[in-house]
Amino acid sequence: MDCGLFQGAEVSASGSAATPQITFPLAHIRALIVTHVHIDHIPHLLAAGFNGPIFCTTASATLLPLVLEDAL
Repeated sequence: MDCGLFQGAEVSASGSAATPQITFPLAHIRALIVTHVHIDHIPHLLAAGFNGPIFCTTASATLLPLVLEDAL
């Protein structure tokens, strides 16, 4: 899951700071498999209401709470 987070001076077409939006229905997503942790992979999905299980390695599980706390 990569939501393409804008960084630095990047802005949306309207000139404001761009915020990725989840534009697909979440009801059909039963779980998320995380292969690695980046700041733009999960926070927007959780903010959109995803509450299913998230599967990942032990290393990713260690980093994920830190990244989510920083992002949210």
